[in-house]
Amino acid sequence: KLKSLNLADNALSGNLGDIAHMTKLKNVHLYSNSFTGSLPEDLFSLRDLEVLFLSSNKLTGEIPEEIASAQKRMKGLYLSDNQLIGTVPAEICGLYRTEDLFLDSNKFEGALPWCMGNMA
Repeated sequence: KLKSLNLADNALSGNLGDIAHMTKLKNVHLYSNSFTGSLPEDLFSLRDLEVLFLSSNKLTGEIPEEIASAQKRMKGLYLSDNQLIGTVPAEICGLYRTEDLFLDSNKFEGALPWCMGNMA
């Protein structure tokens, strides 16, 4: 089954809902496209997902609390340069294996979760 998907730097559009059905994915590189909509909650339930690179799209909404379900495997989360809103959720601190976390160039508000200091 497919473990790595790299369709970066294309003109792809639509939402990301169907990607969550690709259950064996470890690496998803879909940056620099025109994907829209919110982050699918079930995307973070993929058992093997280690790298999720969705920067430079047109994603909207908040980071779902379900991000915490990726805590045992997520090594890199790249959501830069989208249109994400709300606060950075405290659940993101549960990604204790994460080495790279890029959330810049969005529309986040409020304070950072206090627990982010424990990630370093």
